[in-house]
Amino acid sequence: MASMKTIQDRLSAYVDQRLIGRLGLARRPFVLEPAHAGMHSQVFFLTLEDERPLVLKVLARRQRFRSLVACSRHLACRGIAVPEILYADEDSRFFNRRGMHVVCEERICGETLQHSSRPPELLAELAGLFARMHGQTRAAWGDIDKGSRSGLFSYLYKKCAARIRDWSAADAGATSALQKRLLGLLAQGEPAVNRIAAFSLCHCDPNPNNIIVRASDRKLFLLDPGTIRYLPRAIDYFMLQAYFCFRTREYAPLFEKAYMSCLSETELQEFADSQNFFRLYVAVLFMHDLTTRFAALGADSPYHDEFAGLIPQAKKALMELIDANG
Repeated sequence: MASMKTIQDRLSAYVDQRLIGRLGLARRPFVLEPAHAGMHSQVFFLTLEDERPLVLKVLARRQRFRSLVACSRHLACRGIAVPEILYADEDSRFFNRRGMHVVCEERICGETLQHSSRPPELLAELAGLFARMHGQTRAAWGDIDKGSRSGLFSYLYKKCAARIRDWSAADAGATSALQKRLLGLLAQGEPAVNRIAAFSLCHCDPNPNNIIVRASDRKLFLLDPGTIRYLPRAIDYFMLQAYFCFRTREYAPLFEKAYMSCLSETELQEFADSQNFFRLYVAVLFMHDLTTRFAALGADSPYHDEFAGLIPQAKKALMELIDANG
């Protein structure tokens, strides 16, 4: 992708010559500034005179662009709070055919949960938000525009086995005996996974940077929803537990109570039947991400010490799960 300065210059021309006209705001003065955010896109804040603040995302990959737009609209149609998309443009002529695509959406002014103090009442609200989203179900798992009624266990098992191999390559403590034991425990979950008949709308990456609290009314919004899929709700649930309750263990029962109170008896039973598999599945993914990312960090990285402290805690939690499952 071109440099941030080059993109900003081209994007300014795009805003002036096309976007503000498409928004019905032609000749309106504007300010465009980089937001220094986004792993898969270049993100800019757009301020138009006398208008609400906006965000422009410039994406290089067409598939990611289409997924972000489709997933955002899918959530919005189901009453899940996401930034409103005002305009999405797949035409790359302003970028000399470099294949960059633009999404213009409202800017949610507030702080992400990465930087929030996360008081208990906010954790309870977060649990309710995801319980409501997970209440949107269908009989097929997978992408929002296609799905399958079979093969989920095989898909998850293979994904987890690959993560275990990657983790063992980065961590000498992940012995072949430990790997074999993990795979054996995961295999025991096949009957429970195969019995799941309704699949929930899941974010699939509910990390603290992807959830923001709007300053004006403390309402929670989901950001970057291009990863949403229909999957067992327990995947999102245990990811949320890992991100928001791992370091503050007293938050776990609070989160669990707020979330489970939204489930029906049938949903509670299905969750209980499969929870051992998904708890272990998410713990492996979490361990994999920590160890492989840590291996890529330099000693001078600002995240080095944080990861160095988290890894032994995550490994201890994983081993406790293994022992609890026999």
